Amino acid sequence: MKIAAIHLGFFYAGGGERLVLEQVRGLRQLGHDVELFAPIVDREACYPELIDEVRVHAFVPRPPQWVPGRVALAVLLSCLLAPVLVLRLRRFQVVLAANQPSLWIAWVASVVVGKPYVAYLAQPNRVLYPRAVDLKSGSPTLDYRLFSLLARALRPIVRWTDRVSVAGASEVLANGTYMAGVLERIYGRAMEPCPAGSHPVDQEELRADRYVGDLKFGDLVIPKPYVLVSNRHFAVKHFEYAIRAIGSVPSAHLVVTGAFTPYTETMKRLARDVGAAERVIFTGLVPDGLLQRLYGGAAVYVYPAPEEDYGMGIVEAMGHGVAVVAWNAAGPTSTVESGVTGVLVAPFDEDAFAEAINGLVQDPARAERLGRAGWLKVNDGFGYRSHCLHLATSHGRSARPRRRSALLRGLLQTALGLLLLAIWARSVPLQQIVQQTHVANWIAIVVMVGLALCGALLRAWRWTLLLNPVRRVGVIAAYWMEAAGALLNYVIPLRTGDAARAYWLHRNHGVAPGAGLATILVDKFFDLGAVVVALAVGAAIAHTATGGGTGLAATALVAAALLVAAVGTAVVGPRLARTRLLTRIMPEGVATAIAGQAFAFRAGTSGIANPGLAAKMALLSLAAIGTDMFAFSLLFRALNVSVPTTSAMAAYPALLLTYAAPAGPGYVGNLEIAGSVILGAGLGLSAAVAGGAILVYHAITAVNALLLGLLGLRMIRPAAAVAAPKERAEAVRLDHPRDDAGEA
Repeated sequence: MKIAAIHLGFFYAGGGERLVLEQVRGLRQLGHDVELFAPIVDREACYPELIDEVRVHAFVPRPPQWVPGRVALAVLLSCLLAPVLVLRLRRFQVVLAANQPSLWIAWVASVVVGKPYVAYLAQPNRVLYPRAVDLKSGSPTLDYRLFSLLARALRPIVRWTDRVSVAGASEVLANGTYMAGVLERIYGRAMEPCPAGSHPVDQEELRADRYVGDLKFGDLVIPKPYVLVSNRHFAVKHFEYAIRAIGSVPSAHLVVTGAFTPYTETMKRLARDVGAAERVIFTGLVPDGLLQRLYGGAAVYVYPAPEEDYGMGIVEAMGHGVAVVAWNAAGPTSTVESGVTGVLVAPFDEDAFAEAINGLVQDPARAERLGRAGWLKVNDGFGYRSHCLHLATSHGRSARPRRRSALLRGLLQTALGLLLLAIWARSVPLQQIVQQTHVANWIAIVVMVGLALCGALLRAWRWTLLLNPVRRVGVIAAYWMEAAGALLNYVIPLRTGDAARAYWLHRNHGVAPGAGLATILVDKFFDLGAVVVALAVGAAIAHTATGGGTGLAATALVAAALLVAAVGTAVVGPRLARTRLLTRIMPEGVATAIAGQAFAFRAGTSGIANPGLAAKMALLSLAAIGTDMFAFSLLFRALNVSVPTTSAMAAYPALLLTYAAPAGPGYVGNLEIAGSVILGAGLGLSAAVAGGAILVYHAITAVNALLLGLLGLRMIRPAAAVAAPKERAEAVRLDHPRDDAGEA
């Protein structure tokens, strides 16, 4: 693909700038033609080696160094001249817009030259949605102050451009699961987590000499062990927490990288005040090679910012096998697993923060264990290769006409269903089948429908248990969403019902769309697991009673294989998609889809880590399918067909697997052929009886789905108690105490 990437600018060495440069480099390594654009480029101030390698094109000539607010001026000119500047993007198929105002420029390109774009957001627009720490610390530079002044003066226009450009993106990717939730609450659309990564070192390069000797680079000599901080020198990064903590760690030095700013002098004074000036080393902006050496030799990596959106330095440190200490708030909670890959400390508890650092410095074995676990985590989905594969797939979807593809798939599935129905009609005695559809016992039909309703309520209860860690949703509300979603899936078998359920969860209950979809995915896994158990039990009963059950056993093995493949993909998907063998033979889209499904499954299962809760959900799954199986057995009583109840119940889970195959609207054709085979061969019924039974069953399920689905659509209403506007307004506060409260 030909991709144009756009970023705010390259005028300081921050994590966001490095990420975009790595994205372009990674996409090129995957074989794509990528060019990078920005309003302003200052090579010396922002990773000069990477800038030289990637080559960044400035939209406008760079204002002279002596011009006050030159960065703000270049950005403003690029925004105003966007209708002309985007003509440079005509040769590209799709645009990658990383953070504002890149999204605005990409939106203009979509209007002027018709180019789709994928948005990548590491944070919301901070001039519109500042965090509490931003408001307290103020704007760190003249350029930031000019941005804030402009945003206040033209707030309605700036807000409109921000909203329309986020809404206009084909897809919006967010830097991590935490930030995806924040952005979803603000912008009200689904955000797909695509966490930034690092380049993990080879296992042989994991350092064992973090506590002895010195690290030397030119005139710079750093005694070991040392604690590393690698943030930009701005007040929002709160270096003071690390400097005050190092005063309680007498056996280690603190190394602080990054270009000097006025904030640096404040921190040097603090180091003198706490008596640690000789043990706090400010290196200034260091070359990338030295930065990697500093990561590799650190005993501990510290992230002192309490309201960080993500924390690139954390993942880079983990990629070098370094144990991490950070606050248990905001972005680090999506990357660090406390006690496993690092230590997360209650926000603003400085004594505990210092104790966590000192504990790792004094216990090298524990620090090494946590560091290696972090290194494994980076290799299992947080590396740049996984990140760029995800980007490539998103851009591939955006570069092609999605509506046409979905329409074509729907037409093909409809044609396939009609073809299967025609084949079935020509291979069975239709006249005799019609005679076999006579219902002799309507009470059995009524009980059958009532039991099906009970099974659906049990599944709705199970879904609410999955949702509880995110949002408490009533069983009845969940049931109506499931009923309406089932109708959409029945009429349009393209997972439309699943997407609708996620939308209703977000609109009515404030559940982030990504989290909602994850719970729906895991919900289906429990259904498949129940099918496997039911088939296995049915095969065992049949074998004990008659010595048969071979067909059920084979079907159980197929279902079990599907379940094992799905769960296995979730467990090892990211690592599998990155193996050298599979990357040579597997299309990029397939590799990233595997990783994406894996991350969604993991996100959905986070709420059922409690074994007791998982067991409760398993029991509900078995109760639901058992209820449905008995309801299905009543079909034969209604038709006055002699079939043992246990045999009829055993046939039902095999019939359920039909719904896993691509089908046309209403599963027409698929259900007739599969049902005739299962009921004929499995239960020993004649073609006429089996065909008549499956037609009646199909009619009952269709009417049931239609009536309950339509009623569900009517009953689904926005919940009055959901305070979405308040959540959006407070989203930027990140759910932890303000700085002043913490310091008090």
